[in-house]
Amino acid sequence: MIWIIAAVVFFLLSIAVVAIVIFSGTRTQPGDFCTIDSDCDSGQVCNIGQCKVNTGGECNGGADCISGDVCFDNTCMTTGS
Repeated sequence: MIWIIAAVVFFLLSIAVVAIVIFSGTRTQPGDFCTIDSDCDSGQVCNIGQCKVNTGGECNGGADCISGDVCFDNTCMTTGS
C-alpha cells in the first residue's frame, strides 16, 4: 500500500517539474509588465513599466512600440516629431 502512495506522489511531482520547465521559458509580449530592460525579450525594452518593441523591431500595432514610435508595415518607426 505504501508503494502505491509513493508512486502517486512521484507521479505528481514529475508532472509538476515538467510543468515548471515548460512554462518557465515563456516569452514576454509587448505590454507585459517590467521594471528593467532585462525583464523583456531581446529586441524589446522596458518603457514606462511595459515591454515595448524598440525602433526598427517587428510590431502588430502602435501599442507594441516604444513611446513616440508608430507601427508601420509591421515595423516600429520614429514619428520624427
